[in-house]
Parts: sequence; C-alpha cells; structure tokens
Amino acid sequence: MTIPFIDIHTHKTPSSECGNGDNAGTYIRIINKDFSDEINDNHNLLYSIGVHPWNSINIVNDDQFINSCISTIKEKLTCQRIVFIGESGLDILRGADISLQRKLFIKQIHLSESTYRPLIIHCVKAFNDLIEIHKSTGAKQPWILHGYRNKNEQAKQLIQNGIELSFGPRFNEASMQVAWQERKMWLETDDSSSTIEEVYEKASECLGVSVDEIKKDIYERAIILLKGNDLFQK
Repeated sequence: MTIPFIDIHTHKTPSSECGNGDNAGTYIRIINKDFSDEINDNHNLLYSIGVHPWNSINIVNDDQFINSCISTIKEKLTCQRIVFIGESGLDILRGADISLQRKLFIKQIHLSESTYRPLIIHCVKAFNDLIEIHKSTGAKQPWILHGYRNKNEQAKQLIQNGIELSFGPRFNEASMQVAWQERKMWLETDDSSSTIEEVYEKASECLGVSVDEIKKDIYERAIILLKGNDLFQK
C-alpha cells in the first residue's frame, strides 16, 4: 500500500470536499472546524471540532455560552468523521480571563474523555497551566499540542507529562528532534500556505531521516491514536 501524508491539523479544506475527497489516497487530513460549522458526513474527509480559546471572550456576555457550545458539539458527534475534539486550550494573549478559558477547556476535556476522541490543543504562554490541568483531570485520551515552536526544554517537559507535539512549517529544530526521538511527533499545515509535503521535507532535513521513514512512523502511530478507526484507513 501507499503510505499517505498525514496532516494532523489543518484549516484548509480540499476543493473536492463535496466529492470523494483525497483522504483515500496520498493524503489524510484532519480538518479543523469550529463548533458552529456545518459538517457533511457524506464524503471522505475527517474532522476535529471544538471551541477555540479565542472564542472564550463570548463567555463574558453569555452565561450559557459554554453549555450551549458543548451541547452543539455533542449533537454533531453523531458524525463518525469527527475523530478529534478541538482545537481547544488556553491563550494568555487572547480571549477571556484564563479562569474562564480553563472552564471552557475542561468541559472539552471531559467531552474528549467521554467520547474516546483525542484532543487537539492550542496553547500560548500557558504551558504550566496545561500540564497542571492534564494532571488534575486525569485525562487518558491523547493530547496533541499543535503548532509547537518553543524550546526543547519545554518540549521535554510537555512530553514527560503526556502531551504530544505537532509541528508546522516553522519549528524549533531541537524540539522536533526531541519529539521524534520519543515518537511523539506529528506534522501539520495549520492555516499556512505550505503543503504537507513541504512540512515533511523540512522535518526530513531537520531529523536526518527520509520522508518515507517519517511517513511510516506517523501513519503507524495514527492508526493506534484512532484505535483502528476504519474511516481513517479508507
């Protein structure tokens, strides 16, 4: 079989979304959607769905915002093509007060746990909070921190505390090397103009291993991550 390129987190939807898509061949993309977005179950694409921490600002003027969001997500999780919860998380620089962000984040952690879906995380300048929440909630589902660019010391700490790392076109090379050595590395395009092939090529240069070796490692771990979900392998 041809091992596909896996884009673990992207905001870009292929033009073929309403047709067969391209998840069946050279690429597998996990396309991020906001909790309010419509998702069509009649095609070959895979999704994550959640409430971004930037949207936490709505909590300030709407006491029911969190419960309403979670209810909306639950309704959409009947779609089997939603394989991840998120992106969710914490952002010191944008969004509501961190205490409100925590409430929203923890609700989505509980949803991840109860529906057995991994969690895609956005985190800016709140890594200690992230680790503390991971410990305090006792989360068992995999957590993947997307778009990681920080130093390798922080990468080691996150990995040691059960948080895996995903890298886009821009990354700290030492951090990527740490994640690769621990087999906790994922690759993504996020909202960049780069292709996933370009991200894999950059990772190959950084790690000194072939693109094919990276593809094989990520694909094998992705199957485990999604517990053999048949949709992932179609």
